[in-house]
Amino acid sequence: MEKTVRFSISIFVILSFMLLVLSGCGSDSTPTTFTAGKVSGKTFAYTSASGSTGSLAFNADGTWRTTGASSAFSGTWSINPAGKLVCVTTTGGNHTITYTLLDESASALNVSASEVNPSDPAKPASSYTATFATAFTVEMLAGKTITYSSSTGSTGTIKFGHDGTWQTTTGTSVFTGTWSIKNGALVCVTTSGGNHTITYTRTDTTDNPMAA
Repeated sequence: MEKTVRFSISIFVILSFMLLVLSGCGSDSTPTTFTAGKVSGKTFAYTSASGSTGSLAFNADGTWRTTGASSAFSGTWSINPAGKLVCVTTTGGNHTITYTLLDESASALNVSASEVNPSDPAKPASSYTATFATAFTVEMLAGKTITYSSSTGSTGTIKFGHDGTWQTTTGTSVFTGTWSIKNGALVCVTTSGGNHTITYTRTDTTDNPMAA
């Protein structure tokens, strides 16, 4: 029982595998701008000031896609000469969103957004702020076996199946359950060996090991 509790309350878990990298850091003395390297090939957990959440993926081929609670949009992205990220919606809507990078940390990009509808130029632009947080993706985990160690001293392995099941061995204890990605967080529900739900949120962008 003690090992089960220690496992469930672990906050800092180091997972050894390749991950998405956000390069660069903000500076107080110079304007912060987007570069292709900050978003290309990366997936983020998206949260707007209005409370909208979802995932936002930027493909290396210049296309992007986002999914929310009940909607999906896709289109093309580019970095304009001013260092702003411009997303043109081609599926699911007809909007152009221009993101200005306000500041960045090891795990998130804070942005302001201006959204317009080119087919209705008389309609005022919608402006808001949002956060692109470092996110887990299915591709990172499915079919992989990860070694981990926690801040409590627990060590072991976690196997993530393609079928959405997982198994972990810590010391002499074995736990199994189901896993999923929700708004960029990894959610592991224990169905054997315990009755816990563990939600992992990535806390930095180092390649290996990864902190959560």
